[in-house]
Amino acid sequence: ENMAEAIWETLTMYDIQDQIMAFMLDNASNNDTFIDGIVSHCKKHNIDLNPMWICLWCMPHTVHLAAIQLLEATGAVSCSDSRKAAVHGGNYQLSVIAPFNSDNSVFLEDDEND
Repeated sequence: ENMAEAIWETLTMYDIQDQIMAFMLDNASNNDTFIDGIVSHCKKHNIDLNPMWICLWCMPHTVHLAAIQLLEATGAVSCSDSRKAAVHGGNYQLSVIAPFNSDNSVFLEDDEND
């Protein structure tokens, strides 16, 4: 609810509340509350907004979660390791492009590549 209030205030401040096309979201449980709050504000201001059309799911996050499930199903990782990986935060884009060392198991520091 607080997130929806903050976003609505920002949209209103820039007078773009009637130009909402979509929100990029992960799969956090509070996203439904956020979308409900935004839809509620839109209804109050006679702005037509379909909550099913404005939710875009973050592709790297979705692929990450699917890969973890695959690794767990094949026995490559344990259940406890997959749970740890599923809740691991961070910048997915940076982890995807991080360079590997020669044995492909340890990330190199940026300054080692210069």
